[in-house]
Amino acid sequence: MDQERKLQFLLSIAAETYAISPSLSSHYLRRMFSLLEEWNLETDPKTLLHGCSKCGSLFIFGRNIKLRTISSERKARTDLKKGEVSRLGTNLEINCLVCSYVHEIPLGVPLRLHQSKQALRAKAIAESSSTKLESRKSAHNAKVKQRQRLRASGLNGILDRKKKKDEVAKSTSSLSLQDFMSPI
Repeated sequence: MDQERKLQFLLSIAAETYAISPSLSSHYLRRMFSLLEEWNLETDPKTLLHGCSKCGSLFIFGRNIKLRTISSERKARTDLKKGEVSRLGTNLEINCLVCSYVHEIPLGVPLRLHQSKQALRAKAIAESSSTKLESRKSAHNAKVKQRQRLRASGLNGILDRKKKKDEVAKSTSSLSLQDFMSPI
């Protein structure tokens, strides 16, 4: 077997045997991590989420692993401008609850959340007082329609609809007993 297939096999067999024998599963994971070191291969961050590289326990989220994201503090970085606060890198901290081993994986810099200044200016120009009034009117109309729907869906609305159906049925039926007896 080539190296990647062997590592993948060890990981899958560790996951399958955990329910039967956790110690055997731990042995397979420790063997996988020792082969990674022996072959001088880089450990994929996704691989570190499967099991602990120190004790070999298979991670079950909420039972024997604790994950959290850690971001750099603004106060610790004095060389940054105020606008670059959101560009600080974050790390994923993996804490094995079996052996208390902590491993950090860099997640990189998060994407910018704010819009560009040109887009903000264009948005401000597009919004004028007339559009605000129109939006208020449409919001008011939506509330009125919602109230009407709630009234119609209530008990009184159901009874009113049933009365209307009965009236329509009476007016359109030509074979009622009153209609038949009235000419006599």
